[in-house]
Amino acid sequence: MEEGIAALSKQEIQKLPVLSLSYVGDSVFDIYIRMIAAGRHHLNAKDSHSFTVKLVNAVSQSAMAEYLIEHDLYTGEEQDIFRRGRNAKPAHLPKNASVADYHRATGFEAVLGYLYMTGDRDRAFTICELAYRSTLPGEGEEDS
Repeated sequence: MEEGIAALSKQEIQKLPVLSLSYVGDSVFDIYIRMIAAGRHHLNAKDSHSFTVKLVNAVSQSAMAEYLIEHDLYTGEEQDIFRRGRNAKPAHLPKNASVADYHRATGFEAVLGYLYMTGDRDRAFTICELAYRSTLPGEGEEDS
């Protein structure tokens, strides 16, 4: 982890509200997609924003979560965190997504937050990459 930001133990993480994990995971995925926009695609700020908005939303993240589940790409522990996130009772629901999409996206984000907060950044970014690749035509299946 970054200097000054200590990783939490798995026991400490279990005590956190799962929506806190999702909150962190949303930021992890957002920065990952922004890095792809700028680094791989060399997009300017306006185009980077459009690219990011298409991928960092409940509907897109729900589809990515479905892909990860269908292709058995989560570990058992990650599946447990996903279920906790998916089953969480949020304070509000988005206007542009179904309740089911919102819950799956929350589970996806919870996994990323969990991995990041426990210090397993490599795995968090691997999940981000697998999720991103699942959105590319013809590429998602190659990685399973």
